[in-house]
Amino acid sequence: MYVDGRLKEFTFGIPHEVTEQLFVVRRVLRVNDTLPQESATTLRWNWQRGGWLVINRITGHISQASLPEFDPDSSSGTWYRDYIAYFGISDDGRKLSAVVMQLGRRKPILKKPLGEADTEEASECAPPGWQRAPTRVSFVSKADQKFTFAVRGHTVEVVSDDDSEEGTQ
Repeated sequence: MYVDGRLKEFTFGIPHEVTEQLFVVRRVLRVNDTLPQESATTLRWNWQRGGWLVINRITGHISQASLPEFDPDSSSGTWYRDYIAYFGISDDGRKLSAVVMQLGRRKPILKKPLGEADTEEASECAPPGWQRAPTRVSFVSKADQKFTFAVRGHTVEVVSDDDSEEGTQ
């Protein structure tokens, strides 16, 4: 990503336009992969996925999006407006959660524990799906369990199967 003709960050993927002024994009990090016993003259670089960056296109300001339990290697975020939905993994890697975060907020508007997680489970889950009017997000776990939530401002409500069928007709 270039700002005023200077390289500021490495990014990948398609950016998501939040407003005319703000957009978000995935960060990629270039990490030195040289072992201590290897020669310092032969540096090895490795590319690793990072979190999400929030970019203000008017000021050129770049900041890291605060996404609790977002694992850059296994979480797949799906954006709608200024909300992102993803499967989060606890710091110890044992718990899997459905998370909905809104830009500019410190705490998630939804963090529903879904149970135990193995190291590959979040990456094997389908990315959450969004629905407009009424705003809803659906999570489908690896075990084919479906959870749907209605998003209203800074609150989230569980939607039963009966409610979700009525909304699709």
